[in-house]
This record gives sequence, C-alpha cells and structure tokens, in this order.
Amino acid sequence: MDAKCAGLLRGDPAELQQHGQNLYRRGDYKSALESFSQALKMKPADPVGILDNRAATYCKLENLDLALRDAKQMIKTDRCDERGYLRSAKILLLNRKPDKALEMYSYGLKTLPKDHPRRHLLEQLRDKLRRSIDAKFQDPFSVLPLEIVVMVLRHFSFKQIVAILRVSKGWERFLSSLRDLWMKIDLSGARAKVNLPAIRSYIRRSKGMLTHATLYNVSSSSAMKTLELISRCPNLTYLEAWIPCDGNTFYELFKTAKKLRTLITSADVTICPEHLSKFLAYLPSLEKIECHGTKLSKRSGVGPLNLPALKSVTLTSEEPYDGAYQIAPLNIPDILDTCSPRPVHPPWQRPDHLPEVVDTSLPNLEELRFRWNPIRRCRYPFDLFLDTYPNLRRLDLSGLFLFNLPTPLANIEYLRLHRCEGAYPLEFPGDETELPNLKTLILSDNDWADMSTLGATGGIPISRLHVLHLDLCHRIKGDDLAQRIAEPEFSELIELNISHMPGLKDSHMERILSNLPDLKILNVSYTAITGCSIKAFADVRVRQQEVDSSEADGDTSVSSERRPKLERMYIKGCEEISEDAIVYGRERGIEIIT
Repeated sequence: MDAKCAGLLRGDPAELQQHGQNLYRRGDYKSALESFSQALKMKPADPVGILDNRAATYCKLENLDLALRDAKQMIKTDRCDERGYLRSAKILLLNRKPDKALEMYSYGLKTLPKDHPRRHLLEQLRDKLRRSIDAKFQDPFSVLPLEIVVMVLRHFSFKQIVAILRVSKGWERFLSSLRDLWMKIDLSGARAKVNLPAIRSYIRRSKGMLTHATLYNVSSSSAMKTLELISRCPNLTYLEAWIPCDGNTFYELFKTAKKLRTLITSADVTICPEHLSKFLAYLPSLEKIECHGTKLSKRSGVGPLNLPALKSVTLTSEEPYDGAYQIAPLNIPDILDTCSPRPVHPPWQRPDHLPEVVDTSLPNLEELRFRWNPIRRCRYPFDLFLDTYPNLRRLDLSGLFLFNLPTPLANIEYLRLHRCEGAYPLEFPGDETELPNLKTLILSDNDWADMSTLGATGGIPISRLHVLHLDLCHRIKGDDLAQRIAEPEFSELIELNISHMPGLKDSHMERILSNLPDLKILNVSYTAITGCSIKAFADVRVRQQEVDSSEADGDTSVSSERRPKLERMYIKGCEEISEDAIVYGRERGIEIIT
C-alpha cells in the first residue's frame, strides 16, 4: 500500500476511487486494485462505478473470472444501470465468448426501461456484434457450389440428413430438392417409432425412385402401408424388412420387384421355403437373400433353376422339424435341399439310397449360412451336396446335425461350425489332402471336436490358418493345444480364441509366445491363466517394438527373432488375474477386455 492510499483510508471513498484511477492510468494496476477494494469497504455513494473500475483493473491483470464476477455484481447492485451490462459483455468478448456477450446485450435491453437515456448504446453494440457473428457464419448452402454441397451431404447418414432438415425452412426446401439424398431410406438409427407420414415424405422426395430401404422401428399401425409404398418403387434394389408381415402378403407385394438384388427379412416376416423358392425363381437379379425366421412348408418348389446371380444365402429358423411330410425350414425346394424327410442315421447305418442331387445351377454362390435354434430340442439333419457350388467361399452352420463334416470344400476360405451335433468322432470323408484357401476356422461349442479334427486323418485338412476359434470345445485341452501349436498349420495365426479351454495354464501361453509370431488377438476368457501370461505378452510386445525400431535404423546387432506383438486380449472370467496385471498390460499397449 502506498503512503497516499494509507492516508486516504479514513477519508472519502470518492478520493480513494480517484486515486485508484490515477494509478490505473500510470499502469500501476496492483496498487489501483487495492485502492478500489478499500473504497468498496467504505460504503461509497457510487458502488457500481468503483466495481466498474475494479473489473477493468482485473482485465488488465488478465484475471477475467474475477472481472466478470465484479461485472455481474454491478448488475445485482443496480439493474437499471447500463454500465453492468456493458462491462459484462466486454469481458465476455475478451474471453472469446461472442454468443454469451450477445445474450448479455439482449438481457440488458430487456431489463432497462424503454426511456433509459443510454439504452441506444446497448442497441448499437448488440447490432454491431450480431453483424460480426453473422459475417463469420455464413450459410454453406448459399456459398458453396452445388456439386461440393452434394459431395459433403453424401458423407452424412440418413438419420443426420433428417436432422439437418429441421435447421430451417430454407434448409428443408434445399435438401428436399436433392433427389439423390433420398434414394436410400435407413430407419435403423431412429430413436422412436417412425410413422407413415414421415416415410411417405421420404419416398416423395425421391420422386418414387427409391433404390434402398432399411425398415426398422416402423410403428405397427404403419407397417403394412409402408411395405405397400415401398413395393411401388420400380428401382428398388435393396430391401431390409424388420417389421411384422404375413409371408404370403410379403411375397405378393414384392414378387414383381425385378431389380431387387438384396432381400433381408426378420423373424417377424413369416417366410417359408415355398416363398424363398418363388422369390429366387421370379426375381432373376437377386444376389443375396437373408431370412431370419423361416417356417415349415407343406408345398413344393418351382423346379430346377439356373441362378447365376445368386451369391449369398442365409437362413435362420427356430421352427421344430420332425422330418415327416414337410419341407424343412432351412430349405429352398429344388434349389438348396439341405436334408431329406427321413429319420437321422449315424454314418455307419446310412441307407444306400441318398437324396437325389437337384439339377439347379448355382455357379456363383459364394456364401451359405444355416442357423437353427429350435424352440424344443430336436435334430435337424444337414446333408448338402457342396460339389454343386464350385465357387463357395464361406460356409457357416449352427445348430445342425452333421452326418459327417461337409465336403467337398476345395475353395472354402471361411468355415464356421457352431453348436453342431454329430456322432463322435465326426469325420471328413473328402478327397482333398488340404484346403489351400481355408484361412478362418471356427469350431465353437461342438462336443465332437478334438485336436484330431484339425488336419489329422479323417479331420479337416487345414492349411496355414489366420483365424482359429476352439471355444467351448471341451474335448480339446490345454495340453492337446500345446502339443500341436508348433506345427506349420498354425504358424501364421493372427487371431486365436481358446476361451473355456479345460486345463489351459500359463505354461501353454509360453508355447504360444514361441510359435505364433504374427498373433494379434488372443481370447483366453474363462480359463485358469494368471497375470503372468499378461506380463509375458506385454514384455514381449515391448521388446519386439525395440527390435523393429532397431531394424528400421539399420542396427542388426539386436536379436531379430520374431515374437508376437499382441494388440488385444480377452480375459473375461479369468479369476486368477489381478488388477495390477491388467494395468501393466494396458500401459504397454495391449487392449485388455475384461
């Protein structure tokens, strides 16, 4: 405190204020601040003025929080004094908050009387600030070329496009005029049920030329009318229906959709094998058909067909099947006959007469998925002649009864057998000595699977795999895996899932570290491994990063033995792993999922 200020302490607060203003002009802001603070303690006649001076001083000292606190105190002290609003807005502008400053000017104009002598100053500053903000934020639709705008909008999802409609009436008119934005309707992102007027408006914006429709979250009262509207679009190529509909009605609506390439239906659409057969017969452009919830049928198909366009078939069902006088739910009559209506026999008791091979041509079929989860436990016999599909790349079977392992699979790249039944041991009777293209093998929850299933006599003749899942296959134990893991068939593994494997322990992880140099993803959930395994993988990852860095710099003195740089590890249900081990692994770059 300077001597003059000390002498004024017992004097007039107006003199202290004047002294503080003199110090402020000389640039002595700290002393000025002290003078204004002392003046406020003396119950001055103009507290708003002193607060204004102290707020300005705080601004010079770059303490905008305390400055804004004084400015707001000015407003509380006298709501009809324009200085509080002016000072608050100025501080907000210094703090780079122009929107808040604009709100402060508007608040002041709402509070001050209409006849206030300085009201016009707030109006001038508000209008100036508003023009400045508007100049920075221009409507992109009015500035950018139309081609650029369309390119940008195509990066938005359908849900985002609908949200942009609500910005303004101008934006709604502009977006509604761009027909290309409305050729694909995707309601999967809707938070609430979508009603018919909204769907009708989307179709109207496409001028009825809709090509893609993904129908989720449609209100029950609008479901049938929505399907009727979609069926009238002549250019429809993609239809995904997740709304309830009778199978006969659905077929009648879309049997003339000649350009349809992809058809996906939920379990709420009661499609039966007869409908599937007719769809494939009368819709020549179909490349992918996916039905979740097919039903039994007592009627036959349409006869042998030539279907060069068909590439992917997925059938899912929960229908019980007893094999008597019915077409199985996972069946397309005269096209994909997955089983015959006879009792199931083990391989050594098979009748001499096998089902006749259907003379349907599927030269380009690449994907087959059959998934069965019956309501009541019963067997679904699977016996498909795969040699009639020369380009088959992916085969996914779930819940079926296998007479033997599917054959032939010469060109197969992806094979998944999940919860399939079969007599143990289940054999692979094919002539192939190896499946050279097989890169992904998933054996999940199969009681018949053991290590002899992988590449041994009568097993699946695997080549060098990239992805291997052996989860919930209880005949395969940790010691069994450790004995085979050094074989060449496993040397290029990138992903390994051995969750729920009995007897798996840390010593087996050491074998994996030594023999799988390309491993990136490892799932050991619900096993007895400990944190030692995580530490081992983490340390190897760090050392391998150092080796890679040295090799990049041309240093060959560091050992170049390749070890896995694990990126992700699943350890759910591993009770022997401590939190410290998890933290240790994550700190060294492993994504650990618990």
